[in-house]
Amino acid sequence: MDKSEVILINDNVFDNENNSIFDKLIWISTVILISSFVILDTNQWISMILLGTTGLIFALILIKQNGVFILKIESYQKYVFAFALFCILSSIWAWNGSLALSKGITIIEILICMSVLYIYYRPLNSVWPLINAVKWAGYITTTYAFAFYGLSTIMSVLSSGVRLDSDFANINGIAMFSVMAVLITIFQVLYNRFSFSLILVIPSIILVAASGSRKALVMTIIGILLIALQRYSSKYFWKQILKWIVICTLIVFVVFLFSKLSIFSGINERMEGLFALITGRGIVDSSAMKRNEYINIGFQQFLKTPLLGIGIGNSGLLLLKEVGYATYIHNNYAELLATGGIIGTLFFYVIYGYNLKYLWKYRMQNDPMRVICLVLIIVLLVLEWGMVSYYSKLTYLYFMIFFIEVEKLKEQGNAMEKNA
Repeated sequence: MDKSEVILINDNVFDNENNSIFDKLIWISTVILISSFVILDTNQWISMILLGTTGLIFALILIKQNGVFILKIESYQKYVFAFALFCILSSIWAWNGSLALSKGITIIEILICMSVLYIYYRPLNSVWPLINAVKWAGYITTTYAFAFYGLSTIMSVLSSGVRLDSDFANINGIAMFSVMAVLITIFQVLYNRFSFSLILVIPSIILVAASGSRKALVMTIIGILLIALQRYSSKYFWKQILKWIVICTLIVFVVFLFSKLSIFSGINERMEGLFALITGRGIVDSSAMKRNEYINIGFQQFLKTPLLGIGIGNSGLLLLKEVGYATYIHNNYAELLATGGIIGTLFFYVIYGYNLKYLWKYRMQNDPMRVICLVLIIVLLVLEWGMVSYYSKLTYLYFMIFFIEVEKLKEQGNAMEKNA
């Protein structure tokens, strides 16, 4: 790794002498905006706050660029708009058309918000400043959680083996976003040797333990494993296999040690309940049992309406009919198959497929950002078995990061072909 690559993943995103005060304000505003996606998720004023912050970022971009801006309609906008359009069209055959229409309009609003960020971050030399903004937004969320719950409450929760309540936002979402910051930091350390943000990993892990989030724990293990495997890969087959064995063994050993700590007793019990559901041995906790029931209902509905589903956003009506109360299916695959059928599911997952295709195609390019994007895609695809993400603001932020990186890989690939 040469010096230019080290600069790309430096803690200081303002090390370029050409950065103006407006660049710094835009980046800081971006961190605040991303933080609000989680911290203010259930706030009644969230739409106005997001609109105001996005408007501020757009104004700063206009001032920086002397009132001129260019929004290139690229693959990101096309793919996301296509899925949003399907959501809106599904209102025609939906059980409740207004629910499908609402989801489609929400995704378009998110796309408009993301496109403002796209205007600024797309022309930069690297997607790292945007990934770094996600990292710091994650740590701000962690800090806010500690301030909101209080250290004494968090320690009490850890000692009692229960989990934090979803008081200001969904606790699973808080924990997973905190883990996202940890994964980016681990990536930064492995590729750049040191990051000052490393000290913030400890409170993040404590928050994950207090959250009792199985998804956050799985996200941590898989993410670190994939980053390490990518970082220490080798072109020699047997040497690579040996490295993978060593890395996997070390991670299993570390996980085993952590599992013995009392602060992880609550999350360990929840994981045992999940394993019992999968293996059929042991006591299955009620949460895992209910989620499994929702998922089965979703897949059963898919078999009844396989092509177009019952309309995006209508899973609540389905579960109200089947179990007596309205909720979502807790599985993005089952949710989309039930409400959007094969066609709607393809409209969404072709976004992942497109980015995976090009991240693999340009795998020989020496770009660390390709690695973190690839890892995050795999992690998200795994997590979507236990959560619904298709209308999450963070989902479309991550999509934007992947698309920007792919566009840069394409540009680098075309430049290399011309110079060959």
